[in-house]
Amino acid sequence: MSFGENLKEIMGAMNFTAVDLSKRTGIPKDTINSYLKTGGPIPAADKAVKIAQALGTSVEFLVTGFEDSQKDQPGYDLGKMRRYAKTIDALDSLPPTSRTPIEVMIYDMSEKISEKN
Repeated sequence: MSFGENLKEIMGAMNFTAVDLSKRTGIPKDTINSYLKTGGPIPAADKAVKIAQALGTSVEFLVTGFEDSQKDQPGYDLGKMRRYAKTIDALDSLPPTSRTPIEVMIYDMSEKISEKN
Protein backbone atom coordinates (compact mmCIF):
# COMPACT_ATOMS: atom_id res chain seq x y z
CA MET A 1 0.00 0.00 0.00
CA SER A 2 1.09 3.58 -0.56
CA PHE A 3 1.84 6.22 2.06
CA GLY A 4 -1.53 7.85 1.35
CA GLU A 5 -3.42 4.56 1.67
CA ASN A 6 -1.68 3.70 4.94
CA LEU A 7 -2.28 7.20 6.27
CA LYS A 8 -5.94 7.05 5.28
CA GLU A 9 -6.32 3.64 6.93
CA ILE A 10 -4.86 4.65 10.28
CA MET A 11 -6.69 7.98 10.30
CA GLY A 12 -9.95 6.15 9.64
CA ALA A 13 -9.25 3.61 12.35
CA MET A 14 -8.58 6.42 14.81
CA ASN A 15 -11.52 8.48 13.54
CA PHE A 16 -9.19 11.37 12.62
CA THR A 17 -9.92 13.95 9.96
CA ALA A 18 -7.36 16.00 8.05
CA VAL A 19 -8.31 18.92 10.29
CA ASP A 20 -7.59 16.85 13.42
CA LEU A 21 -4.22 15.76 12.08
CA SER A 22 -3.40 19.30 10.99
CA LYS A 23 -4.06 20.61 14.49
CA ARG A 24 -1.85 17.91 16.03
CA THR A 25 1.03 18.34 13.60
CA GLY A 26 0.93 21.95 12.45
CA ILE A 27 0.91 20.70 8.86
CA PRO A 28 -1.70 22.53 6.75
CA LYS A 29 -4.93 20.61 6.13
CA ASP A 30 -4.55 20.95 2.36
CA THR A 31 -1.08 19.40 2.55
CA ILE A 32 -2.43 16.46 4.54
CA ASN A 33 -5.25 16.06 2.02
CA SER A 34 -2.65 15.92 -0.75
CA TYR A 35 -0.90 13.03 1.05
CA LEU A 36 -4.23 11.19 1.27
CA LYS A 37 -4.78 11.22 -2.48
CA THR A 38 -3.95 8.06 -4.40
CA GLY A 39 -0.60 8.69 -6.04
CA GLY A 40 -0.17 11.81 -3.93
CA PRO A 41 3.18 13.06 -2.71
CA ILE A 42 5.11 11.47 0.11
CA PRO A 43 5.97 14.02 2.80
CA ALA A 44 9.47 15.07 3.70
CA ALA A 45 10.98 13.11 6.58
CA ASP A 46 10.32 15.80 9.20
CA LYS A 47 6.62 15.93 8.30
CA ALA A 48 6.33 12.13 8.15
CA VAL A 49 7.78 11.96 11.68
CA LYS A 50 5.26 14.54 12.96
CA ILE A 51 2.39 12.62 11.35
CA ALA A 52 3.57 9.28 12.74
CA GLN A 53 3.96 10.72 16.25
CA ALA A 54 0.51 12.32 16.14
CA LEU A 55 -1.03 8.99 15.12
CA GLY A 56 0.97 6.87 17.56
CA THR A 57 2.56 4.85 14.78
CA SER A 58 5.88 4.73 12.97
CA VAL A 59 7.10 6.26 9.74
CA GLU A 60 7.90 2.68 8.77
CA PHE A 61 4.20 1.78 8.96
CA LEU A 62 3.13 4.87 7.02
CA VAL A 63 5.62 4.12 4.23
CA THR A 64 5.40 0.32 4.08
CA GLY A 65 2.18 -0.66 5.87
CA PHE A 66 4.22 -2.90 8.20
CA GLU A 67 5.84 -2.42 11.58
CA ASP A 68 8.12 -5.46 11.65
CA SER A 69 10.61 -3.78 13.93
CA GLN A 70 7.90 -3.43 16.59
CA LYS A 71 6.11 -6.76 16.20
CA ASP A 72 7.55 -8.25 19.40
CA GLN A 73 6.92 -5.20 21.56
CA PRO A 74 3.88 -5.26 23.84
CA GLY A 75 1.19 -2.70 23.24
CA TYR A 76 -1.31 -1.71 20.65
CA ASP A 77 -1.75 -4.14 17.75
CA LEU A 78 -2.79 -2.08 14.75
CA GLY A 79 -3.40 -5.17 12.64
CA LYS A 80 -5.98 -6.49 15.10
CA MET A 81 -7.59 -3.10 15.36
CA ARG A 82 -7.97 -2.89 11.59
CA ARG A 83 -9.29 -6.45 11.36
CA TYR A 84 -11.96 -5.96 14.02
CA ALA A 85 -12.82 -2.26 13.67
CA LYS A 86 -16.23 -2.84 12.03
CA THR A 87 -17.11 -5.53 14.57
CA ILE A 88 -16.18 -3.24 17.44
CA ASP A 89 -18.23 -0.40 15.94
CA ALA A 90 -21.24 -2.72 15.54
CA LEU A 91 -20.86 -4.02 19.09
CA ASP A 92 -20.47 -0.52 20.45
CA SER A 93 -23.69 0.60 18.73
CA LEU A 94 -25.73 -1.98 20.65
CA PRO A 95 -27.48 -1.06 23.88
CA PRO A 96 -25.71 -2.41 26.98
CA THR A 97 -28.44 -4.99 27.56
CA SER A 98 -27.60 -6.57 24.21
CA ARG A 99 -23.85 -5.90 24.21
CA THR A 100 -23.05 -7.35 27.65
CA PRO A 101 -24.16 -10.94 26.92
CA ILE A 102 -22.13 -10.92 23.70
CA GLU A 103 -19.04 -9.69 25.55
CA VAL A 104 -19.49 -12.36 28.22
CA MET A 105 -19.83 -15.04 25.55
CA ILE A 106 -16.62 -13.88 23.84
CA TYR A 107 -14.66 -13.85 27.12
CA ASP A 108 -15.99 -17.28 28.11
CA MET A 109 -15.10 -18.81 24.75
CA SER A 110 -11.64 -17.25 24.88
CA GLU A 111 -10.99 -18.70 28.35
CA LYS A 112 -12.16 -22.17 27.30
CA ILE A 113 -9.92 -22.16 24.24
CA SER A 114 -6.97 -20.87 26.28
CA GLU A 115 -7.45 -23.67 28.83
CA LYS A 116 -7.30 -26.30 26.05
CA ASN A 117 -4.03 -24.88 24.72
